Amino acid sequence: NIPMEPTDLPEKELRKRFADSDLTADETKWLDDPCLRRYIVARQGNIDKAEQMLRDTLAWRKEVKPSEITLDQVRGPYDLGTMFQSGYDLNNRPICYIIPGIFNPYSVEDRIKYVVYMMEVSISRMSSGVEKLCWIADFSDYGNRASSPDGMTVTKQSIHILQNQYPERLGCMFIINAPWYIKTMYTVLSPFLQAETKQKLHWISGKKEQIVNQLSQYVAPDQLLVRYGGGNPFVPKKSEDTSEDVSERSNK
Repeated sequence: NIPMEPTDLPEKELRKRFADSDLTADETKWLDDPCLRRYIVARQGNIDKAEQMLRDTLAWRKEVKPSEITLDQVRGPYDLGTMFQSGYDLNNRPICYIIPGIFNPYSVEDRIKYVVYMMEVSISRMSSGVEKLCWIADFSDYGNRASSPDGMTVTKQSIHILQNQYPERLGCMFIINAPWYIKTMYTVLSPFLQAETKQKLHWISGKKEQIVNQLSQYVAPDQLLVRYGGGNPFVPKKSEDTSEDVSERSNK
């Protein structure tokens, strides 16, 4: 086999298509080779579709300015402690936790902004060469919560943003003790999920020992939260994070 010249690589071809674009310094930094590769993979190697997807994301980032979202702007949803990042899995991917069970009174806009904030923060905490996240969604206390307004709207919009603005960032997701209506919701949302995404979902149910045994295959004990039998003492609480803005972190 004859090795391909660098100019023949898909990401090089895709980069050429942005050569005449009026990109800012931050956009140029964001548009690195791993980024190009993720969009190519997300569109099954179709360069035309990858280009359009990238242009859509660039337009979205210009409008939303995710790298400029500050903790103070999402303080309300953050302080609920239902979504946070702590620890790393065995592949050194940041672990993001979703622990619903608390009534969320905030607007759809505020909750979506917080999802974007968490994505930017989690990505900024990736080591070199790491591009994906590990998610743990624990519904063990979900049945005790009061129904938050517009839950389905927030879920659909979040899925859309994660798939289209942060493609190929999902490494795996563990869904713990999902009640029947969450599984029903998954059935409803399933058509909106890509086949590759569905394969990364792991449904876990049972007693604490069973949950710990399954999670321990993917997360080292010292990185897993104490509530799952690990040694990570992190407990989300108000002002746990610093006042550091996403824009001050490395933006991948």
